[in-house]
Amino acid sequence: MKKKLGIPAEVAVYHPVQFLEMDKKVTAFLDLSLETEKGGAKNQLLVGHLTGFIQKNGLEAIKNLPRFKDEYLTEILEKCLKKGIDLESLPPKVLDLDLNKLKKLSDSESVYHPEDAYDKAANIYSSSNYSMFHYLEFNRKIVWSHVYEIRDSIRENGILSYPLMIYTNIIDGIWKYWIIDGQHRFKAFELLGCPIRFTLYEKQSGEPITLYDIVRLVARVNNTARKWSIHQYLKAWASLNIEEYQAISSVYQKTRIPINVLLQAYSGKTRQRATVLFTAGEYTMADRENGQNYVKHLVALKQLTVRSTTVQSALLELFRQTPDYNNERMKTALTAAKNSWVIPDTQEKILSDLKKIYDEAA
Repeated sequence: MKKKLGIPAEVAVYHPVQFLEMDKKVTAFLDLSLETEKGGAKNQLLVGHLTGFIQKNGLEAIKNLPRFKDEYLTEILEKCLKKGIDLESLPPKVLDLDLNKLKKLSDSESVYHPEDAYDKAANIYSSSNYSMFHYLEFNRKIVWSHVYEIRDSIRENGILSYPLMIYTNIIDGIWKYWIIDGQHRFKAFELLGCPIRFTLYEKQSGEPITLYDIVRLVARVNNTARKWSIHQYLKAWASLNIEEYQAISSVYQKTRIPINVLLQAYSGKTRQRATVLFTAGEYTMADRENGQNYVKHLVALKQLTVRSTTVQSALLELFRQTPDYNNERMKTALTAAKNSWVIPDTQEKILSDLKKIYDEAA
């Protein structure tokens, strides 16, 4: 009698067929040939679809599938046995498959909600169809070394935390599952050939989810580990086609003036207040006309000042506070003071110095 290896067959049948780690040609052969078993071309083929086919039709039926080769069957038998599934000794009812679970796990739209009381209480769902989950454009990029660390941890310790998904049509008009948090865990599940287990976000109020909810949620879950930069907020809000955020992004690309200085210039508010509104998705360019002039002044003075957000922010305040401000005069003044001016350590002191430099050039 052949020794069974690996994880129990009753668990493995709910894994994607990639879990068997077969040659890609063999996996493609099964994926195409067992299309009717998986319920449609878009649905992921599970190990359970393969075992279900054999339970109904017998092992010899594989040989009658289109494009069959003898080496394919050898590969299938060996790789299944390594994972604890002996296809040659598979009685008709040895695996009591939950067909409803099997269908939902591989379906291209629905997901499986386990009957387990803990999973229900924790709002945990499962799916083996990796293609139905999508990455938000503005989320952090995948770091593969981190994916491998998580994969090894799951192998050793099991699943300790779950990706967070959201099901919505407000991103591109189509109802989809989007990864809010846990991109690296998701990739680790893929590498292991495991069904994706995840939690599903819903607003506590029961109200519809908005674009603002999504960005704020992604920022919040990311900030628990590492703070989002102003650049990440800009990418996130601009990617949602919010006009004023796209405008700031365009000006930044052209001028490379620090983003929070641009926010200050176009809002008529302090740098700190403008930044708070910006990250919250509530920013408006209330002083757009003056802001355009201020930014032109800053660009003209860039070569005459150090690369300092504080200095540029102080210059903005000088523009605002000086009636009939003349940028040519300021260029002359900064040129004369460039080698002698020692920049103070606070914006208030910097502004005071800049006023003095500007006045002395009269």
